[in-house]
Amino acid sequence: MEPPMRPTPASHAFITRITTAWIGVVALSLTARADNGARMDAPVAPPLTVDGRLDDWPKDLLSHSISNYYIRAPLDQTDFQAQFRAVYDASEGHLYVAVEVIDDSHVEEQTLDINQDMHVLYVDAQHSPRGSAPIGYSTNGTLHAIESHSSNAYFTEQEFSWDPAVEGALWGDTEVAVRRDSNRATYEWKVDVGEALVPGRFLGFDYEIVDRDAGDPMGEVTLASWGQTTDKNDAAFRLGDLYLLDAPLGELVGHVQWDDGTRASLPDQVKIMSLENPACWTRVDVNSDGVYLTSLPPGTYSIEPEPLLWTEQDQVIRVSDGLRLEESVVADDRSRAAPLRLTQKPHPELLEEEGVLFELDDDDLPRVDQFMGELMSYYQIPGASLALVHDAELAYSQAYGVANELTQAPVEEDTLFEAASITKPVFAFAVNRLVERGVIDLDRPLHEYLPYERVAHDPRAKLITARHVLSHRTGFPNWADNELGSRIPVQFTPGTRYQYSGEGFEYLGMVVERLTGKPLVQVLDEEVRQPFGITANMEFAEKEGLLEQLAVGHYGRQATPYRMPERPGMAWSMMTEAKAFAKFMIGLLNEEHLESDSYAEMFRGQSDVPPDKNPRGPQWDSSYSLGFSIQFSPYGTVVQHGGNNGDFRCMFQNYHELACGYVVFTNNDYGEYLAQALHRFLIMGQDET
Repeated sequence: MEPPMRPTPASHAFITRITTAWIGVVALSLTARADNGARMDAPVAPPLTVDGRLDDWPKDLLSHSISNYYIRAPLDQTDFQAQFRAVYDASEGHLYVAVEVIDDSHVEEQTLDINQDMHVLYVDAQHSPRGSAPIGYSTNGTLHAIESHSSNAYFTEQEFSWDPAVEGALWGDTEVAVRRDSNRATYEWKVDVGEALVPGRFLGFDYEIVDRDAGDPMGEVTLASWGQTTDKNDAAFRLGDLYLLDAPLGELVGHVQWDDGTRASLPDQVKIMSLENPACWTRVDVNSDGVYLTSLPPGTYSIEPEPLLWTEQDQVIRVSDGLRLEESVVADDRSRAAPLRLTQKPHPELLEEEGVLFELDDDDLPRVDQFMGELMSYYQIPGASLALVHDAELAYSQAYGVANELTQAPVEEDTLFEAASITKPVFAFAVNRLVERGVIDLDRPLHEYLPYERVAHDPRAKLITARHVLSHRTGFPNWADNELGSRIPVQFTPGTRYQYSGEGFEYLGMVVERLTGKPLVQVLDEEVRQPFGITANMEFAEKEGLLEQLAVGHYGRQATPYRMPERPGMAWSMMTEAKAFAKFMIGLLNEEHLESDSYAEMFRGQSDVPPDKNPRGPQWDSSYSLGFSIQFSPYGTVVQHGGNNGDFRCMFQNYHELACGYVVFTNNDYGEYLAQALHRFLIMGQDET
C-alpha cells in the first residue's frame, strides 16, 4: 500500500504552501492554449521608457486578464482585478510588460512575504522542450528579489534549480516602475532577455499577483495568475507561452484519434514544432473530441502527442513512440492537418513463469537490466537505482538512466534519490533501539515527554504514544496542512483504528530529540548508519557537497527543483541510493542490532490495514507494525515500505523466510508503476495470485 505523499514546496519564498484551494477560473478567450493553458502574441515595439505611465505604449494592443484565482476569489471587481500587455524590442533584447491593477486596499510591508501585495513575473528564456527553468522576478513595488527555485519552510532557503543556466540570474537583468493613483496601480517591467529575444520564437512566460487587504489575517489572500496552476518555479510546463511576433499568422486545426476507434481518453495536448526554426514550438490543448486549434507563423511543422503516458481510472495509457505528422501553415489562412492517429504501445512482456529473485544467479542479471530498460522507457522514467538481496547478501546493484532530464546527467552509483516515506522505517528502527535501552517507553503518552502546542486544543492528543505513531493510530491526518505551526486535528481517539500519518512521525522525532538531547541526524547516525555500516549515501538534511549527489525529481519528463531539507523530517526526508539502503535491508533480514524479542515486537502486526484496492497488485492481507508495512504472502512474511514524494517514487520489500528482497528508487511520478511491475518480475512471475 503506497502511503500518501508529504507536503510539496510552493512556488517561491513569499507564496508558501497556499495552493490547496482553487477557488475559480475565468477562462481566457484565446484559440491557442499552451503549456498551462495560456498563450499570447507579443508584437515588436520601439524602446520604451519604464516610468509606469504607459503613454508611449501602442494604443491598440490586446490586454490579457490575470484571472485564475486561488486561495480565495476577489469579493468583486473593486476588490481586485488585473490585466497586462507585452511587447518586445529585439534590437536591445528587452521584453516589456505593463500590468494594470484595480485594488481597493493596498498592503505593503518592509519584507518580501505573503503579508502584502506582491507581483511576480516569470520568464523561461530557453523554453527547451526538455523543460528548462523559469526565473521569477518579484516585487512589492519597493523591494525586489529574484527567484529561480522553489522555497518553503521545510527546506533550506538555498534551494537550487535543476537548470544550471539560471543559477547566475540577477535582479539587475530587469527594471520595474510602479505608479499608484487611488485604487489603480500600474507596474511597468523591462526584462533583459538578451540573445533569446529572437523574432519568430516562443518564450515561457507567466504572471502572478498576491492581493492582501488591510485587516486580513496572514495567508487570507487572493493569488491571481495569468496561466493556470501555481508553483510556477517548480516546472516549466506551469508557464504559458509568449510568441514573439514577426510576420502574419495562419491557423492550424487538426484532430487526434485512436487508430482502432477506441473510446479511450486522448492526450491533453499536441506538441507543435517548426521544422525550419526549432525555437518556434508550443504545446496546444486537445479538447474532449480530439480537436486542436492554434495560430502559427507560416512554415512546416511536426505534430506529435503530448504526453505519451497518462492514466485513466488508474489504468496506464501509453502511446506508441514516433507518432507524428508534418503539416504546413499558410499566412492569413486556416490550414487543416491530417488526423494524428494514435496506437497504444503494448506493455513489455518479460515475465517468467516464476519470479527470478528466489533462484537468482548471474545468468538472470542481464534480464534484470533488460527489464529495467524496457519498463523505464515504457513508463517514461528518467532514472532509477536498484539493489537485489539474495541469501541475505547483496546480489546485485545498478544505476540506470539520467538524474536530470534537461542536462542528461547520468545516474551514478552514488546518486541520491529522495526516499520519501521509506524514511519512516529507518527512523522507526532507531526508536526501537531506544525502546530496548529504556530511553523511551512505547506506551507512555508522548505528552508526558513533550507537550505539543499544535495538538493542545484537543485533550485526546494526550493519549498518543510512540506505539500509536509507529503503527499509524494517532488520529492525525497524514498532513494537517502545509503551514508549519498550524493546528493538527485529532480525527478519532488515538489507538482505536488505523490512519496513515506523517504528522505523528514528526511529533515523535521532536520527542526523541528531547529525550536523547541530540539532533536527529546524530541519533540516526548512532542508531542506524553506524551499526549497519552505512558510511555514506544516506542523508537526512542539508549538508555541504550534498547537492552534487542529488537526482532531480520529474513529473513525466519535466524536471523539478533540487530539494535539500533544512532539517530532518522523520516521515519523508531521507536521501539515499539502493546499494547503501540494501545494507539496512540485510541487517533486518539477519535481525542485527536488536534483540530477537525486540525484532518480534517490531514486526508484529499492530494495525489492521484495509484491503488494498489497487488492481495492479496482489490482494494480500496487510498490517502495520512498529514502523513497517507487513504483508502476509504465499512466500511468507513481507516487511516493506513504499515512498511517494510526488516526483520521486520508491519501494523496498524483504521476504524474511526466504532471506531475499529488493529496493528501487526512481525520480519520476510513475515510479510506482515500475515498482509494481518489478514486483511481478522478481517475485510473482506469471502468477497473479
